[in-house]
Amino acid sequence: MHVPKENFPNNLSKFAYTWVLVLSTMVLLPLLLLGAAIIITDHHLAWVRMHHPMTWYPELFILLGILIVVASLYVWRLGYGITWVIRSNRRTLAELSTRMAPFPQDDIAIPQELVPRNASVKVGLWNSPDAFTYGIIHPTIVISASLLALLDGAGLVAILAHEVYHARSHDYALQQVFLTVLKAFPFLPLESLYRVYLTAREIQADRFAINWQNTRDPLLRAMLTTIHALHDESEAKLLGGPAWNSVWGSRIDALVDGGQVNLFAETHVLLRALAMPFATSAMLAATSWSLFCH
Repeated sequence: MHVPKENFPNNLSKFAYTWVLVLSTMVLLPLLLLGAAIIITDHHLAWVRMHHPMTWYPELFILLGILIVVASLYVWRLGYGITWVIRSNRRTLAELSTRMAPFPQDDIAIPQELVPRNASVKVGLWNSPDAFTYGIIHPTIVISASLLALLDGAGLVAILAHEVYHARSHDYALQQVFLTVLKAFPFLPLESLYRVYLTAREIQADRFAINWQNTRDPLLRAMLTTIHALHDESEAKLLGGPAWNSVWGSRIDALVDGGQVNLFAETHVLLRALAMPFATSAMLAATSWSLFCH
C-alpha cells in the first residue's frame, strides 16, 4: 500500500506541547506568584524593621506566615500528585507485563511503515475488547486478544493507526501531566477540561487513521464492533460515566458528520480553572507589592 508522505505530519507533537504548556502554566504561575509575594513581603518587613526597629508589625508577620503556609501546601499537593501518578503507573505496568504476549505478526500482517521504530505492538491477554498506548520513550501499543478476534484486517489497521497517532504525539506523557494536576488539585473544575482534551486527542487520532486508509469505513466499523462487544460484555462499563460516553459519542459524530464537531464548547471551563488559582495568588502578590510600595 502506498502511503502519502502528508499522512505522517512531522509536527504531531506540537498539539501535545500546547496542552503541556497550558497545564504547566496553570500549575507553575500561581507558585511563582506566591514566591514573589513571599519575597516582596519579606523585603518589606526587613525594610520597615530597619527604619523602625522598635515598632512591631504583627500584620506583616501574619501575612508572611500565611503566604509561606499556602506555598508549602501548594508544593505538597503538587508533590503528592506526582508521587501518586508514578506509583499508579508502576503498579499498572507491573500488572500489564504479566498479561501481555508478542503480537502474532506471522499470522496478521502489519504495514511496516505504519508503526514507528521505537514502538512495539503487544497483545493483551484479557477478554475486554480494548486498545491503548502507554510509554514515552519506547511506547507500547496494546490490543486485547478479544478485540483482535473481532476485527478484520482493515479494522485492525485502522485501530493500529489510531494508536500510532497517540504514540507519535506523546499523548501518554500528556495524560500523565493531566492526571497529576487532577490528583494534586481535585478542587479545581478540571473534569470537563479533561473531557475536552480526551475528545480532541481521540478525534485527531481518528483523522490520522482515516488519512492512512483514505476511507473512514474500516475505523467506523471497528468502533461500532467494539461498542457492541462492550455492551454485550457489561452494560455498566458501557454506561460507565459521562466522560467515557461523551468521548465515544463525539468520535462517532465526527466520523459520520465529517468532523464538524465543536470540540471546545466547554472552553469556559478552562478559563474558570485558570482564573481560580491565578486570581488568588495574584491577589496575594498585589497585596505584598502594595505594602512594599507603601
